[in-house]
Amino acid sequence: MTKRDKITAKINAKQNQIDLLRKDIIKLKREALLLSDKVQWFTEEMEIDAWANDGSKRLCGRIYWNNKFKDEDTGKFVTVKRSMVVRINGEWV
Repeated sequence: MTKRDKITAKINAKQNQIDLLRKDIIKLKREALLLSDKVQWFTEEMEIDAWANDGSKRLCGRIYWNNKFKDEDTGKFVTVKRSMVVRINGEWV
């Protein structure tokens, strides 16, 4: 085995480790999305599919959280409830 082959083998081994870590990170991020606490909460409900013309429904998983914005005129904080779809019919988006 030449020196170039050894280096290439090391690069491939490191790349495989990186790929495994990326998969683990994605799995952990998905677990974090399913948590419900004071910061964020997750719900799954049947919703009418806005893109379908037949009025069909789909199971929609959403995370919700509150954003606070400061009103520059009054100096008061305004809370806005935000949401994002993360799963549709059990499949991650």
